[in-house]
Order: sequence, then structure tokens, then C-alpha cells
Amino acid sequence: MKTKIGLNSFKSLLLAGDMQAAITALEDSDRLCSGKYKRSDCIEIVSSYGLILLLQLVLQIATEKVSCAGEVNLRIATLAIQRKMVEAELLDRKKLKAALASVYTEALALAKRELEQDGYDTAQLIPNLDREAILLQAIALVFA
Repeated sequence: MKTKIGLNSFKSLLLAGDMQAAITALEDSDRLCSGKYKRSDCIEIVSSYGLILLLQLVLQIATEKVSCAGEVNLRIATLAIQRKMVEAELLDRKKLKAALASVYTEALALAKRELEQDGYDTAQLIPNLDREAILLQAIALVFA
């Protein structure tokens, strides 16, 4: 039997940093699978909570810290990502998956750029970032 998860429950899991539980809950949710979530709700979840938390996790996994400059760039990234999500909402459902993948790719590029600006050798950190990319793609598939 599939479990049901509400929008607030998913946000709580994300904010608690329990990404695997959040993904599992979404994958198992018959509410999501049956299309009872409005697309605008899914976009709001990803843009406002999931993506920013994941971008922070990318930086933390790679460096075990988030610099002050990183926090500023996260805010800039938030605005860029939210703009893209608004654009994605205008697309049909088939194109939403590609739009989300583009957003995640941009988020990873921003994270790598931030790490380089902080003096980190991203070549040594790429395995960690690639693991994070897989997680991001998995979430993109849930919402596509």
C-alpha cells in the first residue's frame, strides 16, 4: 500500500536534511503518482526548498562548510532558479523534465564556480559533486 505525503510533510523532511526519506516518500506517494499535486505545488517545493537545500549540501559535502560568499551566491542562485521555474510552469508537462534538468545543471555549475572562487580544486571534488548530481537527477525525475 502506498503512503500519502502532504506538501508540508515533504517540506519538513527536506528542511530536516533527510533527503532519502523525502525522495522515498515522494516515490511512494499515491497522491503524487495519481497527479493530485498541482504542478505549481511541485515547482514551489523544488524551487523554494529542495533545490536550495541540495545546493547547500553540495557545498557542504565538498568543503564541509559554506563560506559567506557562498551564502550570497546561494541567494543569487535562488532568484535565478525561481525565474527558471516560473518559465518551466509555462511549458507543457513533457518539457518540464528538461527544464528541471537544466536548473539542476546550472545549480551544480554555480556550486563548482563558488568552490573555485574559494580556492578549492574542483577536480579533486568532482566525485562528490557527481554523487550529488545523481541525487538531483533522481528528484528531477520525481517531478517530471
